[in-house]
Amino acid sequence: MGRPVQETSDVREYDERGRHTTTVRQLFVLPGGALIIDNPGLREVGIGTASAGIAGTFPDILELAEGCRFSDCRHDGEPGCAVQAAVAAGTLSAARLESFQRLMRELAFEEEKAEIGLVRLEKKRWKAIGKYAKDLWKIKGK
Repeated sequence: MGRPVQETSDVREYDERGRHTTTVRQLFVLPGGALIIDNPGLREVGIGTASAGIAGTFPDILELAEGCRFSDCRHDGEPGCAVQAAVAAGTLSAARLESFQRLMRELAFEEEKAEIGLVRLEKKRWKAIGKYAKDLWKIKGK
């Protein structure tokens, strides 16, 4: 940022890693327009289930996708893909499409991870119900 904007601590000598100094989230706008978020204690920020955000970020690709032959087109070599045709024609940047596809893969992964968590919870719930029923059967049998 070209100037001190918040308190920092020294790097530990034995492992050359920093220590948490800040305790409040803060957003910094760099002179070039980039953003940096200080999230103390947070190891990563995931995409979550931000499909609405993706739609707002890539409206051009979603509009082009309406012209694809298949409604479930992944824009990755399927015949009749309007998005790939736009890349070939030079009206859509290949890098932009790649960013879109990468975010869509990450979104699908996060949704699958959430689904696995729900399945695990449901399985745990039914296991507890089964154990309860088994315990009741033992009590009634005596």
